[in-house]
Amino acid sequence: MKIRPLILFSLFLGGLRVFGADLYFESNPLGQPLREIPYYRSEEFPYVLTVDNLEGASIHTLLHEGRPEKKWKRYYENGHIRTEEEYEADEIKERRSFNAQGEITEEISYSLGAVQEKRVYSYEGGFVAEVNIYDGQGNWFTSYSFIRGGDNRMRRVEKLDEQKKIYSYYGMNQGRVFQEWHGDSASGDFFRFDDKSRLSLMERWDEGTLSLKEDFIQTDSGRRSLLVNYKDGLKTEKLFDDKDNILQERTLKGSSLVKISSFAYDADGYLALKQVRSPGLKEEWRFVHDSGGGLAEETYLESGEIKKVTRYTGEKAYYEEIYRNGTPFIRVYFENDAKLREEFLANPRTLKSGGGL
Repeated sequence: MKIRPLILFSLFLGGLRVFGADLYFESNPLGQPLREIPYYRSEEFPYVLTVDNLEGASIHTLLHEGRPEKKWKRYYENGHIRTEEEYEADEIKERRSFNAQGEITEEISYSLGAVQEKRVYSYEGGFVAEVNIYDGQGNWFTSYSFIRGGDNRMRRVEKLDEQKKIYSYYGMNQGRVFQEWHGDSASGDFFRFDDKSRLSLMERWDEGTLSLKEDFIQTDSGRRSLLVNYKDGLKTEKLFDDKDNILQERTLKGSSLVKISSFAYDADGYLALKQVRSPGLKEEWRFVHDSGGGLAEETYLESGEIKKVTRYTGEKAYYEEIYRNGTPFIRVYFENDAKLREEFLANPRTLKSGGGL
């Protein structure tokens, strides 16, 4: 038997392989070509991008540990890309269309072969000016407008959703968002940020009337804020740590103290304790988190006495143990925010299913 030189060379490199791609690149999980490599080195890298050049088209395949993970089919016209299709496991995920300048004019997202969303782009002076978004049935539901200054720097971004009557505005300076508005022309929330992109002001407007305002300042003792609730006549002073976790709240109505709240965090930065003191009442919440940061257990106390323990058993499942005189006497099970059943713990039996206590 006569062995061809290419096959013989492949055998010496560690096994028989069939090579059909025109180009090989070291790549990353995004499928970006980092550097061209010879085909016989493709097994040295976890991610490899192969390129097959066809007549008027090309196929780009991302290999992860030698297995196809993603594929892009590109179609060309007069040397310019006009369409790109993205696949995962031979299922189409995205289709993009381009104009003669190589700018994306349309993106279509798919799930199980059905259209989920379409985004249509328009340009001014080589920059995106507007994006209109449609649902899988072709109904328009959102648009973004990008407004630039004379120097072509982004000045603001406006989001409009007519179906829900939601309007968003982003004021920008040198690529940094320094203020936002979310609402309509009379009601909504306004945010302003400092030069470190930290929140410095929050306002809530209701039908043209300021109902809520929070000012943030940096002091030698830490970051603080003053929240004024004009509707209820309340003022709340807040103190934060260097990670912007709230440490203390003090709420007044006029000169009268309403409540004082304090907060503590565990070594991983998760809330571990919340205490609230008001005239005649001391409340406390203790929190335990799992290794992934999810809430596993919550204990509620009044004046040092346990009243309720909540344990979370699934994404939307949990049960509550109600205490009487320091002892749990009823366990209530919930799933998807619906009550499933109640058990009397002294003599475990179902009291009732559904309904209220």
